Amino acid sequence: MDNFFIFNFCRIDPSYCMQQEDLLSWIARMHAFSQAKEDQEEFTKQLLFTLKKIGLGKDKIQKRGIHLGDLMKQTPSDMQIYNLETSSKGLGLTTKMNLFSRETGKIFDTFYEFCPLPDHLIHVTCTGYVSPSPAQKIVSTKKSSTTTVTHAYHMGCYGALPALRIAKNSSSCDIVHTEFCSLHMNPTNHSIGQLVVESLFADGFIKYSISKEFEGKSKRFYAVALLEWIIPDSSNSMTWQCEDWGFAMFLSEDVPKKIAASITSYLEAIANKANLTLPYLLKSAIFAIHPGGPKIILQVEQLLKLSSFQVSHSKEVLKDFGNMSSATLPHIWQKILEDAEVTQDSYVVSMAFGPGLTISGAIFQKKG
Repeated sequence: MDNFFIFNFCRIDPSYCMQQEDLLSWIARMHAFSQAKEDQEEFTKQLLFTLKKIGLGKDKIQKRGIHLGDLMKQTPSDMQIYNLETSSKGLGLTTKMNLFSRETGKIFDTFYEFCPLPDHLIHVTCTGYVSPSPAQKIVSTKKSSTTTVTHAYHMGCYGALPALRIAKNSSSCDIVHTEFCSLHMNPTNHSIGQLVVESLFADGFIKYSISKEFEGKSKRFYAVALLEWIIPDSSNSMTWQCEDWGFAMFLSEDVPKKIAASITSYLEAIANKANLTLPYLLKSAIFAIHPGGPKIILQVEQLLKLSSFQVSHSKEVLKDFGNMSSATLPHIWQKILEDAEVTQDSYVVSMAFGPGLTISGAIFQKKG
Protein backbone atom coordinates (compact mmCIF):
# COMPACT_ATOMS: atom_id res chain seq x y z
CA MET A 1 0.00 0.00 0.00
CA ASP A 2 1.11 3.57 -0.75
CA ASN A 3 -0.60 5.14 2.30
CA PHE A 4 1.53 7.51 4.40
CA PHE A 5 1.59 11.12 5.63
CA ILE A 6 3.57 14.10 4.30
CA PHE A 7 4.00 17.10 6.61
CA ASN A 8 6.31 19.61 8.28
CA PHE A 9 7.48 21.50 5.17
CA CYS A 10 10.43 23.84 5.75
CA ARG A 11 11.99 26.00 3.04
CA ILE A 12 15.31 27.86 2.95
CA ASP A 13 15.38 30.58 0.33
CA PRO A 14 18.54 30.97 -1.79
CA SER A 15 20.84 33.88 -0.97
CA TYR A 16 19.46 36.11 -3.71
CA CYS A 17 16.08 36.76 -5.32
CA MET A 18 16.54 38.17 -8.82
CA GLN A 19 13.97 39.66 -11.14
CA GLN A 20 13.64 37.70 -14.37
CA GLU A 21 14.48 40.72 -16.51
CA ASP A 22 17.76 41.22 -14.64
CA LEU A 23 18.63 37.54 -14.99
CA LEU A 24 17.98 37.55 -18.73
CA SER A 25 20.21 40.62 -19.09
CA TRP A 26 22.99 38.89 -17.13
CA ILE A 27 22.70 35.77 -19.32
CA ALA A 28 22.87 37.84 -22.51
CA ARG A 29 25.95 39.76 -21.34
CA MET A 30 27.78 36.59 -20.32
CA HIS A 31 27.09 34.91 -23.65
CA ALA A 32 28.29 38.02 -25.46
CA PHE A 33 31.46 38.18 -23.35
CA SER A 34 32.27 34.57 -24.20
CA GLN A 35 32.33 35.48 -27.90
CA ALA A 36 35.23 37.89 -27.36
CA LYS A 37 33.77 40.09 -30.10
CA GLU A 38 34.46 43.79 -30.44
CA ASP A 39 30.75 44.55 -30.81
CA GLN A 40 29.57 42.78 -27.68
CA GLU A 41 26.85 45.37 -27.17
CA GLU A 42 25.12 44.42 -30.42
CA PHE A 43 25.47 40.68 -29.68
CA THR A 44 23.95 41.28 -26.23
CA LYS A 45 20.96 43.08 -27.78
CA GLN A 46 20.39 40.26 -30.30
CA LEU A 47 20.64 37.58 -27.65
CA LEU A 48 18.34 39.47 -25.28
CA PHE A 49 15.80 39.69 -28.10
CA THR A 50 16.08 35.91 -28.57
CA LEU A 51 15.71 35.28 -24.83
CA LYS A 52 12.51 37.32 -24.69
CA LYS A 53 11.19 35.64 -27.84
CA ILE A 54 11.54 32.24 -26.12
CA GLY A 55 8.52 33.21 -24.03
CA LEU A 56 10.01 33.08 -20.52
CA GLY A 57 9.76 36.77 -19.73
CA LYS A 58 8.33 38.43 -16.62
CA ASP A 59 4.75 37.55 -17.59
CA LYS A 60 5.60 33.86 -17.05
CA ILE A 61 8.45 34.06 -14.50
CA GLN A 62 8.76 37.20 -12.40
CA LYS A 63 11.71 36.21 -10.25
CA ARG A 64 14.02 33.33 -9.43
CA GLY A 65 15.99 32.29 -6.37
CA ILE A 66 19.74 32.24 -7.02
CA HIS A 67 22.33 30.98 -4.54
CA LEU A 68 25.44 31.79 -6.60
CA GLY A 69 26.82 35.29 -6.05
CA ASP A 70 28.28 35.41 -9.57
CA LEU A 71 24.87 36.33 -10.96
CA MET A 72 24.89 39.50 -8.87
CA LYS A 73 28.12 40.68 -10.51
CA GLN A 74 28.70 42.32 -13.88
CA THR A 75 32.41 41.68 -14.49
CA PRO A 76 33.48 38.06 -15.22
CA SER A 77 36.88 38.56 -13.57
CA ASP A 78 35.07 39.18 -10.27
CA MET A 79 33.15 35.90 -10.48
CA GLN A 80 33.89 32.66 -8.67
CA ILE A 81 32.50 30.18 -11.22
CA TYR A 82 31.84 32.12 -14.41
CA ASN A 83 35.26 33.78 -14.64
CA LEU A 84 35.44 33.60 -18.44
CA GLU A 85 38.81 35.33 -18.44
CA THR A 86 40.24 32.23 -16.74
CA SER A 87 38.26 29.64 -18.71
CA SER A 88 36.05 30.16 -21.77
CA LYS A 89 33.20 28.12 -20.25
CA GLY A 90 33.71 29.06 -16.64
CA LEU A 91 35.38 26.81 -14.12
CA GLY A 92 34.70 23.10 -14.38
CA LEU A 93 33.06 20.39 -12.33
CA THR A 94 35.74 20.15 -9.65
CA THR A 95 35.28 23.76 -8.57
CA LYS A 96 31.50 23.55 -8.94
CA MET A 97 31.17 20.41 -6.86
CA ASN A 98 33.42 21.84 -4.13
CA LEU A 99 31.11 24.83 -3.96
CA PHE A 100 28.04 22.57 -4.03
CA SER A 101 29.41 20.56 -1.11
CA ARG A 102 30.22 23.62 0.97
CA GLU A 103 26.96 25.51 0.36
CA THR A 104 24.56 22.57 0.64
CA GLY A 105 26.39 21.52 3.79
CA LYS A 106 25.35 24.87 5.26
CA ILE A 107 21.77 24.20 4.15
CA PHE A 108 21.72 20.90 6.04
CA ASP A 109 23.28 22.57 9.08
CA THR A 110 20.50 25.17 9.09
CA PHE A 111 17.72 22.62 8.63
CA TYR A 112 18.95 20.55 11.57
CA GLU A 113 20.38 23.24 13.84
CA PHE A 114 17.53 22.95 16.34
CA CYS A 115 15.86 19.65 15.49
CA PRO A 116 16.93 16.02 15.75
CA LEU A 117 17.72 13.85 12.77
CA PRO A 118 15.10 11.29 11.69
CA ASP A 119 15.60 7.53 11.50
CA HIS A 120 15.84 7.83 7.69
CA LEU A 121 17.23 10.82 5.75
CA ILE A 122 16.79 10.98 1.97
CA HIS A 123 18.82 13.52 0.00
CA VAL A 124 17.43 14.46 -3.42
CA THR A 125 19.43 16.46 -5.96
CA CYS A 126 20.12 16.64 -9.68
CA THR A 127 22.78 19.34 -9.50
CA GLY A 128 25.60 18.00 -7.36
CA TYR A 129 27.60 14.85 -6.60
CA VAL A 130 30.01 14.65 -3.69
CA SER A 131 30.95 11.83 -1.38
CA PRO A 132 30.51 11.91 1.51
CA SER A 133 27.35 13.84 0.76
CA PRO A 134 26.04 16.72 2.90
CA ALA A 135 23.43 14.29 4.23
CA GLN A 136 26.14 11.91 5.41
CA LYS A 137 28.16 14.78 6.88
CA ILE A 138 25.27 16.06 9.01
CA VAL A 139 24.73 12.54 10.38
CA SER A 140 28.43 12.32 11.21
CA THR A 141 28.48 15.77 12.79
CA LYS A 142 25.42 15.03 14.92
CA LYS A 143 26.76 11.55 15.80
CA SER A 144 23.39 10.04 14.94
CA SER A 145 24.26 6.37 14.60
CA THR A 146 20.59 5.44 14.22
CA THR A 147 20.02 7.57 11.07
CA THR A 148 20.17 5.82 7.70
CA VAL A 149 21.03 7.95 4.64
CA THR A 150 19.66 7.25 1.16
CA HIS A 151 20.62 9.23 -1.94
CA ALA A 152 18.03 9.86 -4.69
CA TYR A 153 20.09 11.56 -7.36
CA HIS A 154 19.99 12.60 -11.01
CA MET A 155 16.34 11.84 -11.81
CA GLY A 156 15.49 15.34 -12.93
CA CYS A 157 12.35 17.30 -12.20
CA TYR A 158 10.33 14.29 -11.00
CA GLY A 159 12.85 13.35 -8.28
CA ALA A 160 10.52 14.12 -5.35
CA LEU A 161 8.15 11.31 -6.31
CA PRO A 162 10.63 8.39 -6.31
CA ALA A 163 11.85 9.81 -2.98
CA LEU A 164 8.31 9.36 -1.62
CA ARG A 165 8.34 5.80 -2.89
CA ILE A 166 11.60 5.14 -1.04
CA ALA A 167 10.30 6.79 2.14
CA LYS A 168 6.76 5.41 2.26
CA ASN A 169 7.40 2.56 4.71
CA SER A 170 9.49 4.64 7.12
CA SER A 171 8.36 5.37 10.65
CA SER A 172 10.41 8.58 10.71
CA CYS A 173 11.86 10.02 7.49
CA ASP A 174 12.91 13.43 6.18
CA ILE A 175 13.38 14.25 2.50
CA VAL A 176 15.75 17.13 1.74
CA HIS A 177 16.11 18.72 -1.71
CA THR A 178 19.17 20.80 -2.58
CA GLU A 179 19.01 22.06 -6.16
CA PHE A 180 21.85 24.40 -7.18
CA CYS A 181 20.94 24.89 -10.85
CA SER A 182 22.83 28.20 -11.21
CA LEU A 183 26.10 26.22 -11.19
CA HIS A 184 25.30 24.69 -14.56
CA MET A 185 25.05 27.48 -17.11
CA ASN A 186 27.23 27.43 -20.21
CA PRO A 187 27.78 30.92 -21.71
CA THR A 188 29.55 29.48 -24.78
CA ASN A 189 26.51 27.48 -25.92
CA HIS A 190 24.08 29.83 -27.65
CA SER A 191 21.61 27.16 -28.79
CA ILE A 192 17.92 27.75 -28.17
CA GLY A 193 17.80 24.68 -25.92
CA GLN A 194 20.57 26.01 -23.67
CA LEU A 195 18.99 29.47 -23.56
CA VAL A 196 15.67 27.91 -22.50
CA VAL A 197 17.42 26.04 -19.66
CA GLU A 198 19.21 29.17 -18.45
CA SER A 199 16.01 31.25 -18.65
CA LEU A 200 13.94 28.71 -16.71
CA PHE A 201 15.92 27.00 -13.94
CA ALA A 202 16.54 28.32 -10.43
CA ASP A 203 17.92 27.20 -7.08
CA GLY A 204 15.74 25.72 -4.35
CA PHE A 205 16.13 24.10 -0.93
CA ILE A 206 13.28 22.42 0.94
CA LYS A 207 12.73 19.72 3.60
CA TYR A 208 9.64 17.77 4.65
CA SER A 209 8.77 14.69 6.68
CA ILE A 210 7.19 11.30 5.88
CA SER A 211 5.65 8.85 8.32
CA LYS A 212 3.31 5.85 8.24
CA GLU A 213 1.65 7.15 11.41
CA PHE A 214 0.62 10.68 12.37
CA GLU A 215 -0.56 12.15 15.66
CA GLY A 216 -1.88 15.68 15.99
CA LYS A 217 -4.03 18.04 13.97
CA SER A 218 -1.49 20.00 11.94
CA LYS A 219 -1.80 20.30 8.17
CA ARG A 220 -0.61 17.30 6.21
CA PHE A 221 -1.19 15.22 3.11
CA TYR A 222 -2.34 11.62 3.20
CA ALA A 223 -0.83 9.81 0.21
CA VAL A 224 -3.24 7.35 -1.38
CA ALA A 225 -1.44 6.34 -4.60
CA LEU A 226 1.93 6.54 -6.36
CA LEU A 227 2.58 5.55 -9.97
CA GLU A 228 5.45 5.91 -12.42
CA TRP A 229 5.56 5.18 -16.16
CA ILE A 230 8.26 5.42 -18.79
CA ILE A 231 6.85 6.45 -22.17
CA PRO A 232 7.94 4.00 -24.90
CA ASP A 233 10.49 5.16 -27.50
CA SER A 234 11.22 8.40 -25.67
CA SER A 235 14.74 7.97 -24.31
CA ASN A 236 16.23 10.66 -26.55
CA SER A 237 13.59 13.28 -25.80
CA MET A 238 15.11 14.53 -22.53
CA THR A 239 18.64 14.03 -21.26
CA TRP A 240 20.75 15.19 -18.31
CA GLN A 241 24.44 14.51 -18.95
CA CYS A 242 27.67 15.17 -17.06
CA GLU A 243 30.08 17.27 -19.13
CA ASP A 244 33.54 18.64 -18.27
CA TRP A 245 32.08 22.11 -17.68
CA GLY A 246 28.97 21.00 -15.74
CA PHE A 247 25.64 19.19 -16.17
CA ALA A 248 24.06 19.57 -19.60
CA MET A 249 20.31 19.30 -20.05
CA PHE A 250 18.59 18.69 -23.39
CA LEU A 251 14.86 19.00 -24.10
CA SER A 252 13.47 17.86 -27.43
CA GLU A 253 10.64 19.74 -29.10
CA ASP A 254 8.59 16.52 -29.07
CA VAL A 255 8.37 16.34 -25.25
CA PRO A 256 4.96 18.08 -24.94
CA LYS A 257 3.53 15.93 -27.74
CA LYS A 258 4.70 12.67 -26.17
CA ILE A 259 3.43 13.66 -22.74
CA ALA A 260 0.06 14.65 -24.22
CA ALA A 261 -0.27 11.28 -25.93
CA SER A 262 0.16 9.37 -22.65
CA ILE A 263 -1.23 11.58 -19.90
CA THR A 264 -4.91 10.57 -20.03
CA SER A 265 -4.21 6.84 -19.86
CA TYR A 266 -1.66 7.48 -17.09
CA LEU A 267 -4.21 9.44 -15.04
CA GLU A 268 -6.82 6.72 -15.51
CA ALA A 269 -4.32 4.20 -14.15
CA ILE A 270 -3.37 6.19 -11.05
CA ALA A 271 -7.01 7.10 -10.37
CA ASN A 272 -7.91 3.41 -10.48
CA LYS A 273 -5.06 2.64 -8.09
CA ALA A 274 -6.53 5.17 -5.64
CA ASN A 275 -10.04 3.70 -6.05
CA LEU A 276 -11.19 6.96 -7.62
CA THR A 277 -12.46 7.86 -11.08
CA LEU A 278 -10.72 10.19 -13.50
CA PRO A 279 -13.91 12.25 -14.17
CA TYR A 280 -14.22 12.88 -10.43
CA LEU A 281 -10.59 14.04 -10.16
CA LEU A 282 -10.84 16.24 -13.25
CA LYS A 283 -13.87 17.95 -11.75
CA SER A 284 -12.77 18.42 -8.14
CA ALA A 285 -9.04 17.78 -7.54
CA ILE A 286 -6.22 20.30 -7.36
CA PHE A 287 -3.48 19.55 -9.90
CA ALA A 288 0.10 20.07 -8.71
CA ILE A 289 1.92 19.94 -12.05
CA HIS A 290 5.66 20.36 -12.22
CA PRO A 291 6.22 23.45 -14.38
CA GLY A 292 8.88 22.15 -16.75
CA GLY A 293 7.85 25.39 -18.43
CA PRO A 294 4.66 27.43 -18.76
CA LYS A 295 3.65 25.43 -21.84
CA ILE A 296 3.56 22.19 -19.83
CA ILE A 297 1.05 23.60 -17.33
CA LEU A 298 -1.02 25.21 -20.09
CA GLN A 299 -1.07 21.99 -22.11
CA VAL A 300 -2.23 19.91 -19.12
CA GLU A 301 -4.85 22.54 -18.26
CA GLN A 302 -6.26 22.60 -21.80
CA LEU A 303 -6.01 18.88 -22.49
CA LEU A 304 -7.80 17.92 -19.27
CA LYS A 305 -10.18 20.91 -19.36
CA LEU A 306 -9.18 22.03 -15.88
CA SER A 307 -10.20 25.30 -14.27
CA SER A 308 -7.63 28.03 -13.72
CA PHE A 309 -7.82 27.48 -9.92
CA GLN A 310 -7.00 23.78 -10.27
CA VAL A 311 -3.56 24.63 -11.70
CA SER A 312 -3.06 28.05 -10.06
CA HIS A 313 -0.56 26.86 -7.44
CA SER A 314 1.74 25.42 -10.11
CA LYS A 315 1.63 28.67 -12.10
CA GLU A 316 2.29 30.77 -9.00
CA VAL A 317 5.34 28.74 -7.99
CA LEU A 318 6.78 29.01 -11.51
CA LYS A 319 6.20 32.77 -11.50
CA ASP A 320 7.68 33.31 -8.04
CA PHE A 321 10.53 30.78 -8.03
CA GLY A 322 11.21 29.43 -11.54
CA ASN A 323 11.85 25.75 -12.21
CA MET A 324 13.87 24.40 -9.26
CA SER A 325 14.16 20.90 -10.70
CA SER A 326 13.26 18.28 -8.06
CA ALA A 327 12.57 20.93 -5.39
CA THR A 328 9.68 22.45 -7.39
CA LEU A 329 6.90 19.98 -6.61
CA PRO A 330 7.50 20.21 -2.83
CA HIS A 331 7.19 24.00 -3.11
CA ILE A 332 3.83 23.52 -4.85
CA TRP A 333 2.73 20.96 -2.23
CA GLN A 334 3.60 23.39 0.56
CA LYS A 335 1.63 26.16 -1.15
CA ILE A 336 -1.45 23.95 -1.52
CA LEU A 337 -1.21 22.75 2.06
CA GLU A 338 -1.11 26.35 3.34
CA ASP A 339 -3.96 27.56 1.09
CA ALA A 340 -7.20 27.86 3.06
CA GLU A 341 -9.18 27.78 -0.20
CA VAL A 342 -8.14 24.16 -0.66
CA THR A 343 -10.47 22.55 1.83
CA GLN A 344 -10.15 19.56 4.14
CA ASP A 345 -10.23 16.19 2.31
CA SER A 346 -9.58 17.78 -1.11
CA TYR A 347 -7.68 15.49 -3.45
CA VAL A 348 -4.43 16.65 -5.02
CA VAL A 349 -3.11 15.05 -8.21
CA SER A 350 0.61 15.70 -8.59
CA MET A 351 2.70 14.93 -11.68
CA ALA A 352 6.20 15.60 -12.95
CA PHE A 353 8.13 14.62 -16.04
CA GLY A 354 11.78 13.75 -16.49
CA PRO A 355 14.34 11.76 -18.46
CA GLY A 356 13.01 8.45 -19.64
CA LEU A 357 10.59 10.10 -20.62
CA THR A 358 9.19 9.42 -17.21
CA ILE A 359 5.76 10.38 -15.94
CA SER A 360 5.77 10.18 -12.16
CA GLY A 361 2.81 11.08 -10.01
CA ALA A 362 0.89 10.80 -6.79
CA ILE A 363 -2.59 11.37 -5.41
CA PHE A 364 -2.82 12.99 -1.97
CA GLN A 365 -5.70 14.00 0.26
CA LYS A 366 -5.36 17.17 2.32
CA LYS A 367 -5.88 16.78 6.06
CA GLY A 368 -5.85 19.17 8.99
